[in-house]
Amino acid sequence: MTLRCTLSLVLVLGFFLLPVGVCALQETEDADYLALDRVVARGKTALEIELESFLKEVFQRDYFRTYEIMGRDIEVRMPFGMNYERDLVGWRHVVFWGGKGRAERVWNYIDEQIESEDFREYVEAISAPKPKVVHFDMPNARYEVLYDERLINRMQKTDYPSSLLAYIYFLKDHDQITNVDVYNYLYAVSRVGMDCTGFVYNINRAIAGRHGIELNEKYAESIADQPKHVPLYIGLHFLDPESPYVAEVDDSIVNLRPGDILMFRGRGDRLIHSAVIQSIDYQGGAITYYQSTDWAPLEQRGVHQSVIEFDPSRPEVSLCHDDVVWHKEVLPAFPGEPAAAYLDTDADRYRPSAVHSGGHVVRLITVRDLLKEHDPLYYDNQLAAGH
Repeated sequence: MTLRCTLSLVLVLGFFLLPVGVCALQETEDADYLALDRVVARGKTALEIELESFLKEVFQRDYFRTYEIMGRDIEVRMPFGMNYERDLVGWRHVVFWGGKGRAERVWNYIDEQIESEDFREYVEAISAPKPKVVHFDMPNARYEVLYDERLINRMQKTDYPSSLLAYIYFLKDHDQITNVDVYNYLYAVSRVGMDCTGFVYNINRAIAGRHGIELNEKYAESIADQPKHVPLYIGLHFLDPESPYVAEVDDSIVNLRPGDILMFRGRGDRLIHSAVIQSIDYQGGAITYYQSTDWAPLEQRGVHQSVIEFDPSRPEVSLCHDDVVWHKEVLPAFPGEPAAAYLDTDADRYRPSAVHSGGHVVRLITVRDLLKEHDPLYYDNQLAAGH
């Protein structure tokens, strides 16, 4: 057996604890390594292991904040925010910094909102112990608390009172303030958050920045605008497989790497969502990916972690394979609102169906080239044992 190890302090300290081999297995005529206790899909280089840890750190550090509200510490996740999601005739739904702001910029604005007199009054108003409906009037950036028994009964029976997305109704039947209540205010009144592509871009920007490249400056010339305005141009079209800024990747699980971008489709075969891969656990059979969306359970709306499970003995299969299980539920942003009838989980947005041709995995070319420069074996599946 011939092994060429990529040695680093990370590997030295963590070698015996890691579930996946950290050595780059060189092709050899000696196949004794296949007699390992299990088949290793491929080894992970030091860079991949470091990047998994780095993305986890960035996720936890930049996308969650704890606030003291009414004497309680409440962890708030970065809200979802997408321009024009709830447009009304005569009114455009516009989000702070277009949903593309840097995490620090967005949190600074959220700090102002939570410290405002209006938010304090909101918290006091929804803290009454009896059941109530909180009505959010998004065009006027305001709310009201309603105690109409007929309305409360309707909503308890899941009879939602409005078909206009700009007017949100939320049933609250207790007095405890939760992160859900904070999210509702930030989303509906403050109109602040990060959309899916803004989040994916910021994650890749962090990867590039870790290796000395500022993506805003990299793209400014081709976009013909100032570097600080570049994120405003980052949308699904920028990440489309046909875009000159990305390269499409075969979505066999063994090909995936941290930083790769998942692209999802909806009706009419249009791209509707994006997410970013954080890690692939070949022993446990799990892919962890991060995303920002409000099509999620109440506690997960905004930036959150999702998981895909696969058979560890079959890492060569596509993400579209029937044996690959996508656990993330796709639900309406507020209970009772209309839901997409053809969507139950992220699998329905990714696998080909009668509704669409299926999703894709892409890489920002700049980030791909940067990682290859730092580790020529980063994308090399010849590291795989038995593949």
